[in-house]
Amino acid sequence: MAIEPNSQTNFEHTFAAKVTFLSNTFFGSDVTISGASKLNVASIASFQKEVTFSDNVSFASNITVETLTTDDIIINGQIYDGDNNPGLSGQVLSSDGTDLRWISTSETNVGSATSVGVNLNSTDSSQFVAFVGESSGTNPIRVDTGFTYNPSSNILSAGTFSGSGSSLNSLNASNLSSGTVPDDRFPATLPASSGTNLTNLNATNLSSGTVNVNRLGTDGTRDSTTFLRGDNTWQEVKQTFDIVSKTSAYTLAVGDVGSIISITTGGVTVPTAVFTAGDTILIYNNSTSSQTITQGSNVTLRLPGTSETGNRTIQQRGLVTVLCLASNEFLITGTGLL
Repeated sequence: MAIEPNSQTNFEHTFAAKVTFLSNTFFGSDVTISGASKLNVASIASFQKEVTFSDNVSFASNITVETLTTDDIIINGQIYDGDNNPGLSGQVLSSDGTDLRWISTSETNVGSATSVGVNLNSTDSSQFVAFVGESSGTNPIRVDTGFTYNPSSNILSAGTFSGSGSSLNSLNASNLSSGTVPDDRFPATLPASSGTNLTNLNATNLSSGTVNVNRLGTDGTRDSTTFLRGDNTWQEVKQTFDIVSKTSAYTLAVGDVGSIISITTGGVTVPTAVFTAGDTILIYNNSTSSQTITQGSNVTLRLPGTSETGNRTIQQRGLVTVLCLASNEFLITGTGLL
């Protein structure tokens, strides 16, 4: 059935088959299109009352509807609001109490929602942690590639953490790869250990305690009859003298301290920068001829009770004592000394 242009009907119609309106159409009362019927509107149509479509309906031109009830709707063009405005990209439809209007998200709380939907996730992968730049107002949601959380391993990763750390009381020290542990984190008494690998300790850091004798000088014998000299060598505290025999010219050495040098020929030289103040050596002329005690280079060899210095002579079987006053100054005294 076709309704011609400018046709008008003012009474109820029931269409059981296809109906085509070729011109402007105005419906002032309820319209029901059902079953196998088909409604085609080729021009402008105006529905002022309730319209119910239980099957497909096609409009080739503009349509104005007061109330529309339908299951599905497909829109291939634009949607105009109550102000005949098609809206702009990013806008949303909002009711102003009279009709719908296209608005920007900044005009309502669409852009500042206080709640969002969430769902449980346990994927074994790094997830980005969301944060905002302000504590109030409208702020964009942000993420950072260096701030992630893995819900499977329960690991939160970030470049640096800051804070008191008062609640971090179950840290595993095996995970500390750098930095310095403060003294307060060590017990007052450390557990017993062999210390085998402590090979590079600085003794200047020892403020108390006893250093084992094996950690001291290695030259000489370490026992109850010796003491440690300033040159880090062990020296015997002698009550008797060792007699060291020499049969040719001899220069005194630090090992001769506390000994008797028994010389038969060639004489004895007193060197500089070998002895320390207080070192004492005895020299015995174990021959029937005189022996010369030579004042070494840069050495002052003094004769007590006089102003004399220089080389001295020990007569046959004479015994003298050489006492170091400084590294290059000595006294010499004894019997048979000239």
